Amino acid sequence: ETFLPEMEATVRLLESYQSNFSNTRIIWRTTPSGHPSCWDYDRPINDVTQMKAVVRNMSLYNFTTKESFNATTFHWCDFASQNELVLKIFRKSNLTLEIMDGYDLLLLRPDKYRGNMG
Repeated sequence: ETFLPEMEATVRLLESYQSNFSNTRIIWRTTPSGHPSCWDYDRPINDVTQMKAVVRNMSLYNFTTKESFNATTFHWCDFASQNELVLKIFRKSNLTLEIMDGYDLLLLRPDKYRGNMG
């Protein structure tokens, strides 16, 4: 409920800043999600479609982390649509910016970031 108005306010602030400082370079990185069952991977996966299906598969979220968070707490399955909402706001804006797609890139790396979970 507050995400879109806050993001729109942020874009207005950036537009104002960029209009006053025309050499300002803005780079937005999309937010990467975590991977349910990341401990099952020991190498990168070279299939974005497969990994998007994994992140959307709610049956894989039936675990609890060592910190006692249920995996659904993180809302990883919502990150793709939230990234798209932000990109739509940017497309409607007057900003000159570059988009760095961290979501798709890091979706392919379910391995080697899991800390003490595995």
